[in-house]
Amino acid sequence: MQGRYGHWRWGGADFDPNDYHGFIYRVTFLLTGERYIGKKAFHRLNKAGTKRYGSSDWKTYTTSSTHINELLEQYPKECFCFEMVLLCETKAILSHAECNILHKLDALTEVDPVWELPRYLNKRIDAVRWITKNYPKLEIDQLIRLHLSFDPIK
Repeated sequence: MQGRYGHWRWGGADFDPNDYHGFIYRVTFLLTGERYIGKKAFHRLNKAGTKRYGSSDWKTYTTSSTHINELLEQYPKECFCFEMVLLCETKAILSHAECNILHKLDALTEVDPVWELPRYLNKRIDAVRWITKNYPKLEIDQLIRLHLSFDPIK
């Protein structure tokens, strides 16, 4: 079912995408618990990355993970949980938050003890190439402790 935020679940207060640059997301394959953490912008930007010129495909976007997209071809969308986990006001905060979350979750090395599969399907962590002002460190730490550390099935 497509809602205000497309197929994305959001547990926070309603928001206007125009107030944010983008969001950090988690996609979970519910049959195995495999997860992917990524980022998505709400708007398309010019080549310089300074001006918005339209909405992105965020409401229908699934993920950049090749593995998850292959699973989406084999299984119905109901076998997946698509969650927005953090809204970010700037491009710098969005990039930094994704990298920080992936590092703190040990996303490249964490193994699920039940399935003996990688818990996260992320294969790399991008470099952060600029210093981020007003970075929401406390919010990120709380997010990891309270939200990303447990199963998305509620």
